[in-house]
Amino acid sequence: MSFCRRIRRLVFWMKLLAVTQGRAPLQSIAAARSLVSGSPVITVIEIGVFKGDTAVGLARVIKASGAAIRYYGLDLFEDKDAFFAAHTEDRAQYDTADYPYWEFTSGEHTYARVREKVHTVMSAQECTLIRGDSTKTLPDLAARLGLRPDLVYIDGCHDRDVVEMDWGNVGNLARVGTDLVVVFDDYLSDGVAAVVDVISSDSRWRLYWLNANQVAVVSVRAPLVSRVTIWSTAFAVRSLSSRPALRATVQSTISILRTLRRVFRRSS
Repeated sequence: MSFCRRIRRLVFWMKLLAVTQGRAPLQSIAAARSLVSGSPVITVIEIGVFKGDTAVGLARVIKASGAAIRYYGLDLFEDKDAFFAAHTEDRAQYDTADYPYWEFTSGEHTYARVREKVHTVMSAQECTLIRGDSTKTLPDLAARLGLRPDLVYIDGCHDRDVVEMDWGNVGNLARVGTDLVVVFDDYLSDGVAAVVDVISSDSRWRLYWLNANQVAVVSVRAPLVSRVTIWSTAFAVRSLSSRPALRATVQSTISILRTLRRVFRRSS
């Protein structure tokens, strides 16, 4: 391997490590997906927008990577009562003293409030919020627009039947775009765990654990560079979160590389 090629490879892996610094696992995956894609626009679908904070974080990290974002957020918003009447176990997780963020009383989950929040980082052309049951709105969206998303985040209702339908719809998208990365949240919920466990036994998919509660799923037909990048990012996320000394070493190395880059720029 030539010296220049070694340097390019080193720079790539240092960038990959850099995207995990101070970021949540999902944001690290989004940044890595942007890095390896080379596409000027990264298309993201989020199932379960809630208050819009994840959408804001994804937009910021993708734009920081140098790409543009096309975001589709699917949620019930304030039209939730009829749905939750049939999913009482999932509804019981909200409005409890144990998890103050997960509440509906403040109104931060409503369409208008979420739209206002996400539009602080994305324009109306970059962001589309879609009301309704994701098991119905996602197939309709895919049929109308012929979507080939880069990243799908599944964080909607945690009941097994809904998770299965969401995954089935997303799996159809993955057959069109084989380099799609799907991230499941809340594996610790029984319904999500049941679906992910079935996927793990399916030879068509590879699972990369980000932590005990989140897992990335990639098709075995995805380009090798995509699979290696997601695996490496997942490994870095787990390692850096559990090993403070390693995290400090990586941060120091990145700081040195940035300093050297500034010095070379001044001298050139």
